[in-house]
Amino acid sequence: MRHEQEDTVSHAYNYDHPDWHPYYRDTPLHTLQSVTKSVTSVAFGIAADAWAEEHLFRPIGIRDYYWKITPDGEADTEGGLYLAPHDLARVAYLMLRGGEWDGRRVVSREWVRASTSPVIPDLNPGNDRDDGGYGYQWWVPFQEDGETRVFSGNGYGGQFLHIVPEHDLIVLFNGWTLHSRAELSSWTALQDRILPAMRN
Repeated sequence: MRHEQEDTVSHAYNYDHPDWHPYYRDTPLHTLQSVTKSVTSVAFGIAADAWAEEHLFRPIGIRDYYWKITPDGEADTEGGLYLAPHDLARVAYLMLRGGEWDGRRVVSREWVRASTSPVIPDLNPGNDRDDGGYGYQWWVPFQEDGETRVFSGNGYGGQFLHIVPEHDLIVLFNGWTLHSRAELSSWTALQDRILPAMRN
């Protein structure tokens, strides 16, 4: 299986596939950001960034980060969070450990499993190749019989995070390629170079 998952701009996904939820399909992420704002404000009585600070960042040791603030004064939860690579790796480690950090439950195991499962098993079922799947904000570039083998967080401008539970492995790529295409995709590097080295 080989695909250039990072090229989301020119890749024509089949959004009319019945597995792609219409609301998610038709709603820009900046609008979903407003939903996030509303949910955290109503359910918890606290802004999304304050909730993340208390319930996620502090428990896993993230102390230094930057979150862009939107014109309406809310944290930009669409793509405005800046983390150092070692802190992004902390998020990956939390997910790799099923939501547990140093013996403390931070995220439910059920949520980790649900969000990293291929809710959409093939992003473009109309062609003859496997284009990878998608969970809840996690890409699933490799699965077998519906079981996630690799899940990934693809960030803005060349930030890519791959988590491989089978090998207890976190691979983080930190780059900035907004205006040019990388010579080698992070998925290809993982598939063709890193995983074969792990197996040998």
